[in-house]
Order: sequence, then C-alpha cells, then structure tokens
Amino acid sequence: MTRRGIGAAGLAVVGFMQAAAMAHPPEPIGTANITMRWMTMHGHEEVLTDVRDFTGRDHEDAVPLDGDHHINCFFSVNSFGIRTDVRGAIQEDESLIAHAFFKDHHDHSHDYFHMIESEDTRITIEITGIHFEHPVTVVRPTILLHKFWDADQVDRLSNFYINLHNYGLSTDLWRDFGLFFPNTFSDFPVPNYDLGEATSIGDVTVIGDGTNEISIIFSFPYSVFKHYEETGQDVPDGLPAPFGYLEPFHFHMEWIARGHDPYVPCEDVKKFKANCSGRKIKAKVVAKRLDPGTLVTIDSDGEWHAIEIGEDGKGSTSFKPRRAGEHEVFIADCPDRSVTVTCGG
Repeated sequence: MTRRGIGAAGLAVVGFMQAAAMAHPPEPIGTANITMRWMTMHGHEEVLTDVRDFTGRDHEDAVPLDGDHHINCFFSVNSFGIRTDVRGAIQEDESLIAHAFFKDHHDHSHDYFHMIESEDTRITIEITGIHFEHPVTVVRPTILLHKFWDADQVDRLSNFYINLHNYGLSTDLWRDFGLFFPNTFSDFPVPNYDLGEATSIGDVTVIGDGTNEISIIFSFPYSVFKHYEETGQDVPDGLPAPFGYLEPFHFHMEWIARGHDPYVPCEDVKKFKANCSGRKIKAKVVAKRLDPGTLVTIDSDGEWHAIEIGEDGKGSTSFKPRRAGEHEVFIADCPDRSVTVTCGG
C-alpha cells in the first residue's frame, strides 16, 4: 500500500480557499423527511417513512425508522462521516451532511430489508425537504456510500475480510481522493473503495440544487452490500446473509453542501463563456449588477476556480484540467449556466 498525494483536486481546493476566504458553512434548518422502499419476495412494496433532524452524532442517536427496530437511523451535520476525520476534506463554506443507518444496537443478526425480493432489487431512500437559510449546492464529487461490517461476524467466516469498511464513491474524479490514503482508503488485499459505484451501480438524484431547499434520492441494488473481498463461501447459520454473503451492520450516505458568502444570484450574471486553448480551459463572466471584487465560483470536474469581478463588471480565469477530453464547466451557484468543452492532450 502506498501513500498518495493530495493531487490536483486537493491543491485546487486549497488554493481557492486561500484566495476566496469563504465562511459560514450552511446548516440544515429543522427536520427533513425520509422514505425508504423496496420490493419483497411476496410482490408488495415495503415502505418506511419518518422525519429526522440533523443533531445525530453517533450510533447511540440512531432510532428505529418508522418503528422498524432492524433499521435505526439518524441524520447529522459536520459530526459524522469519513470527511470529518480528514484534514482539508471539508472547506470553510461547506457542511458535511450524513444519513446513517444501523442495525439494533444489541443484535446485528437480523436482515436489514425484510423479505427483500432479490439481490438485484433496488432500495430507494428519499430525503426530502432539507431546508437551509440560503441557497446551497450539492457537491456531487463528494457523494459516498459507506458500508461497515461487524468484526465478530466477520471472524466467523471461513474466508474472513481484511477490511471491515467499503466505500462506494460517486465518480472516478471523487474530490480529495488522495487525502484518504492510507488511513481510510486501502488497496490491500483489494481496493476497499469503488470509484463510481454510488452513481453507476447506484443512482443519485438531486432536486433543488442551487436553492435553499434540497431533496436527494439514493437508489441502489441490494448487491452493493456484497463485500469487495467476497469470493464465495458458506456463511454460518445465524448470520445475516439473505443472498449468500454477509451484509454490513451499518451503512451511511454522505455529501457536501456548499454555501456561498455572498451567494451569486444567477440573474446577476449576464454572460458565461468557456473554451479550451490547447490544454487550458479559459472561463469568462460578464456581470450585470455584481460589485467589483465579487468572487464567482467555477466548477470543472470537481475542481473550483474563482473569478473576481473587476471594475468593468467582467472577470476571467484559466486553468489546466487534470485530464484531456470533455469537461463540463459551470457556475457553482447556477448549475444550469454550463458549457461543455473539449481539451486536447
């Protein structure tokens, strides 16, 4: 296992923060709704609904979801999740939102999803009505599905797992990837992370991005709970393994909500252009009413770049992307203001 450097994304974030000095991380207000659903082998849909605030901190705060003691749940902000343990992984104008699920505190032997139809059956988790005081952006290259296995249960397997944690990442350009080696991500004996799993095998839909009310829908087949080291074995009786492999006792989804100080109203941006010149992307903003000195954040492949508006209401920046090929470049506050460019090698 080798230690990996911060990489281009990490350096871009550090440089951006030094320049922008953003502040005031967004915090959810009140509660949000949760609906979990899956099809059973009897042909009906199991549906659990509930509400949660964002005050959770650890497994002791997880309470039964809609009365189901096999699924306990809490939501949190900046107190739970793998980014909370990694310096530099959460920036000053960001908050880490987590939706965490645990089995009964004293009994991990039951299956999570009662009578689920098959390992291809999709589990859908809808988190709706997440309110913020100001508009926020969901930073998609930070979305993650974490799975954690019970050590005592793993020890009972004939072919036990080395890693107790697996991480399904949202993209092969997952932000700050290098920061998580070697203490979180590992390549031994096989990678305990899967780049793109959360949005290729799984699916994530964001509603209301760029507004002050966000809804986020996660959908994935039960098979995502198959450990990356699993090669096939007989699971001892009494362990939760409805499809022949041990399921985790905990999983959670986490993602970054990014606020802005000040938020750039989309209607105050008159023009936004981007193009490639050789290996560099050049982006330009023409503002209507933005004050000189306002910073407009540009997002490209999860890297952020600040454009400072000048006295003439214009601003520009140029940067070298991490790879050749196609890139989506957009104003972080206004995801619809997007340009797709292609850069050569």
